[in-house]
Amino acid sequence: MPKYRCNRCCESFGDNKELAAHQRAAVQCPVAELEFCEDIDEAQEQKLRARAVKDDGKPEEEKWRDVYKILYPDTPDELIPSPCKSPLPCCCPISDLRR
Repeated sequence: MPKYRCNRCCESFGDNKELAAHQRAAVQCPVAELEFCEDIDEAQEQKLRARAVKDDGKPEEEKWRDVYKILYPDTPDELIPSPCKSPLPCCCPISDLRR
């Protein structure tokens, strides 16, 4: 995770001086959609590190859901994907799929 990132455009910088110069530029950077910010922020990183210590004994699927909610906090619980790859449901014979 880059330590110095603009919260408006999600651009990463090498140090605080570069970030400050970017933020004080006469022309503002465009606001990027949050989904295009590829990195996690410092608060998310701290939550992930903290949960790694206290999650002992939780089922793996619950741990997955906790991590997912940290990374994608606006996702409704019913839309959190399963951590396991599951095969397609067997609803019809394979011969039907070949048509």
